[in-house]
Amino acid sequence: MSTQKVHTINKDVTPEHAEEIRNANQTTEINSWTLEELENCITNAEQDAGFSIRANALAADKTWAFVLFPSTQERDADKYPKNYETEHIKIRKDRFLNSCRTLLTRIGSLGLAKQSSKDVNGDEFALEFRVRRLITDRKEMYEQFRLWDVDGIASMTRRSQLTTRTPASRMTRRTARTKNCSSFS
Repeated sequence: MSTQKVHTINKDVTPEHAEEIRNANQTTEINSWTLEELENCITNAEQDAGFSIRANALAADKTWAFVLFPSTQERDADKYPKNYETEHIKIRKDRFLNSCRTLLTRIGSLGLAKQSSKDVNGDEFALEFRVRRLITDRKEMYEQFRLWDVDGIASMTRRSQLTTRTPASRMTRRTARTKNCSSFS
């Protein structure tokens, strides 16, 4: 009897390949959505991003700390995240941006880019504008996180010298930038 060597497919999926599969499945799903499903998705993303609470200055300053992290994230006494992997936060941001880009593609393919719709606050904007606003907001939140993360690491070093920065002082740059953006609407 002869023995034959059998080749089997390696079922180990790399993280990169798993991400490609997830993106493909998500794109397929989004590309089947109707106008109503697109609007619901955008409204939910606006709600999750905290657009409905941004009038409250304290809530606006801390929004990034809740939007970028999973709801199960361990937090310190000031409700800022702790014990996290920076790379995981970047992956979550990138996934969100890719989803938004897929939404923009779907909106464009349906010819709905200029379609007027109401956002989470009841204000009327074009669908394309609403998605682009989500993209800009997420990029700004991630940048704020990066500044806080660097400040957090730096302040841990300074704690031994009894000089630390408060969470409010970490947010000064974002608050100033947000106030300046109102003149562009």
